[in-house]
Amino acid sequence: MGIREHEEKRLGKSLDELEGIDSGRSTPGDSSLVVKCLQLRKVPIGLFSVEDLRLMILQREGLMFLVPLAMKRLAIDPLVEGNYFPGDLLCAVLRAGGEFWRRHSSLRTDLERLVSQMAEIPPFVAEALAEYKGFAAEQLYDL
Repeated sequence: MGIREHEEKRLGKSLDELEGIDSGRSTPGDSSLVVKCLQLRKVPIGLFSVEDLRLMILQREGLMFLVPLAMKRLAIDPLVEGNYFPGDLLCAVLRAGGEFWRRHSSLRTDLERLVSQMAEIPPFVAEALAEYKGFAAEQLYDL
């Protein structure tokens, strides 16, 4: 089985399946955010919308599976929009956290290349980019 077949097979699985866990079900009193995240953990990741990716990445759920999917969407349109503003998915990806970026240098390189090729960076994205560059300078390269 080639890389493409493995990738296609992965898209048909949920985060719970990919991570080998059962995250359970929501309970009365759970916030709407918790309910939504638990629901999304049961959905095949290939069915995730831009908003689903944005939400789960901001919650730092399944990053190793979802950030590569988000990067594919961002490669087509860096300012692709979930529910909030143009570039909200890019902002979420930029905020995936130093630990994630430290472990995934090839994705970090792809992200930095994508941002460097943008003709204009909107204010919200610039803010997320400044945060990313701040921890990148401190954490990513001072290992």
